Amino acid sequence: MKDKTISQIIEEVASEICDHYCKYMHGSYLEEELDEVLDKHCSNCPLNKLQ
Repeated sequence: MKDKTISQIIEEVASEICDHYCKYMHGSYLEEELDEVLDKHCSNCPLNKLQ
């Protein structure tokens, strides 16, 4: 088993939360709307500040 760095663990946890628990990522959006959601919400997400 390969040891992971703290940065890798935080990145995995942030990705897991974003993929499975984020309320903004579970909506059905058109491609243009998804870009807007990513710009508006994901860019301000506190999880991105950890990475």
